[in-house]
Amino acid sequence: MLSDRAIDVPLIAKVSAGDLQRDDLRDEQIGTITVGQLPAGDWIALEVDGDSMDRISPPESIIIVNRADKRLVANACYVVADENGQATYKRYRPNPDRFEPVSTNTAHEPIFPQQLPAVIGRVRMSLLKL
Repeated sequence: MLSDRAIDVPLIAKVSAGDLQRDDLRDEQIGTITVGQLPAGDWIALEVDGDSMDRISPPESIIIVNRADKRLVANACYVVADENGQATYKRYRPNPDRFEPVSTNTAHEPIFPQQLPAVIGRVRMSLLKL
């Protein structure tokens, strides 16, 4: 159920919307974003770095991620990390399991993991800077 009140969400880092990158998910808060209409959850905000998700979240936009929501749903977007702690933001697609870019840049390719990566959380909102 959506809340009718705004909450402060910590902005903690940048996240790659491209190749997996190291050190994207530090718990060091660098700012705060006030957001409304979110359900209960463990919320963080991340700044998008790269263009592999630019049809949904262009570079420098802010994504709002629920770390309490890790269940994979077809066509939903997630921040995921590999076994080395490298993280990226992509759309999940099953059969076969893969994490796809949603981009105007055709150079980006889906990630077909040997085993499903650790899900950091589900992206529930994208805020654009105009």
